[in-house]
Amino acid sequence: MILEAVHTHAKRVGAPVAHQAYRDHSPEQIRPRDVGLPRRERGTGLLSKKERRQLELLRGYTKRYGPDQ
Repeated sequence: MILEAVHTHAKRVGAPVAHQAYRDHSPEQIRPRDVGLPRRERGTGLLSKKERRQLELLRGYTKRYGPDQ
């Protein structure tokens, strides 16, 4: 998040007034649901251990350890 303070207030103000005190220069963020990540078909059951691990790697939740790296 990259913010630039335009001016400061001497006391607390409401959100609409406070919003005028800064400019947001942050780059647009891409949400995962906008990218079109693969989804499982409804009714296919639970993931196997292999499928779950592959999905976790895709999402960046875990690192792969062991001989089958």
